[in-house]
Amino acid sequence: MKSPLENVQFNRLGRLKKPPEFPWKVFPSPRLHEPVQPPACRIKKSVEMIDRLMATIPADILACRDSGLPVLCDAGEIMDLIPVLDLRHGLVVRGHAGQRGNYQPNTSLLIGSSRPQATIEALIQQFAPRYVYLADLDGIENHQPQYELIGELVKCHVPLAVDAGTSSLEYARKLLDLGVQKVIIGLETLPQLDLMQDFIQEFGAEKILFSLDLMNGDCIGPDTAGHFPLEIAAAAIRAGVRQLIVLDIAQVGSNRGVSTISLCHSIKNRWPDLVIWTGGGVRSVIDLHKLSLSRVDGAMVASALHDGHITPADWKNFLALSNDQTQMAMDA
Repeated sequence: MKSPLENVQFNRLGRLKKPPEFPWKVFPSPRLHEPVQPPACRIKKSVEMIDRLMATIPADILACRDSGLPVLCDAGEIMDLIPVLDLRHGLVVRGHAGQRGNYQPNTSLLIGSSRPQATIEALIQQFAPRYVYLADLDGIENHQPQYELIGELVKCHVPLAVDAGTSSLEYARKLLDLGVQKVIIGLETLPQLDLMQDFIQEFGAEKILFSLDLMNGDCIGPDTAGHFPLEIAAAAIRAGVRQLIVLDIAQVGSNRGVSTISLCHSIKNRWPDLVIWTGGGVRSVIDLHKLSLSRVDGAMVASALHDGHITPADWKNFLALSNDQTQMAMDA
């Protein structure tokens, strides 16, 4: 075996020009340029410490390390779980792949009803979310928002973020007057992207969420021709947007994983202070960890909650597991 000390060069003061390359991590001697292995007891203690920490990480989280996702995370920040309700004709419906004509009343392991009030109450009891996302399909598709229903749901004591196809200041003001916490302006129904500046100036960046609506990765909406998602995001941010939803409608209810992770990662790298929610296709708590490690601020989930793929116990364990532990599982 070739000695790592061969061809070592020193400068005129007797110091190494380039440290020798040893086959193990070394602790250089202050006087002799030769490898010194750490004491066996130190190695044993380090291994035991790592083993104890790894034992606290659930097996499903360890599976995240095989995702190949580039990871950047902010220590100490916890991602929100945002339950999603699609509403049509007064009922919660089950979304699937953006095929809204085929949406059927929701069935759930959490509650034997598709009534919105009962569904929200069950979600609050089981997951204690900080926000609930409502997609009013009557408003989005037919410009007939269910204002009376939304006004009743505001009384459920959880902040609501509502997409009712809002395309004017008048409609946004009506939702806020009902008690909605955040009005969602969807790219899908926004006549002109320039209008975002009017919403921000009138109501403030804290009250407005801009939804970057996609279909199979392409932007959808009246004012999107020839534009890429990052271009639309940049234009919205220039208009004053500080809260962004990235949603590929084709992934909704698909159970195929979240296709927008890479896009959210790119957006967060460019605008680290931007609040980002995303979802569509979340399968299990593993997807939640992938989103968290990509610095997503809110994971929008529907089917996985109702089908029992993400349970209250899963969410509790997610909250107890720090980003540092998850990061170590990814790197192990």
